[in-house]
Amino acid sequence: MLLISSLADLGAHVFFAHLQHWQFSWIIAFTLLIDIFCLYYLSRDKHISFMLQDWRKAENHLAPVT
Repeated sequence: MLLISSLADLGAHVFFAHLQHWQFSWIIAFTLLIDIFCLYYLSRDKHISFMLQDWRKAENHLAPVT
């Protein structure tokens, strides 16, 4: 969920930059920089990767619904 919300936030800021015809804006530049740092942190976070591995194991052990 964190990754999806970060990607959506990044997409919204790119959209706002496009609306301003890619003119430089400190607000957009700062928030894009924060978004990139958040995505980097989420990609390197061991806790989130552990949770994803745990969820994958749980999904593999579920019995198929018939």
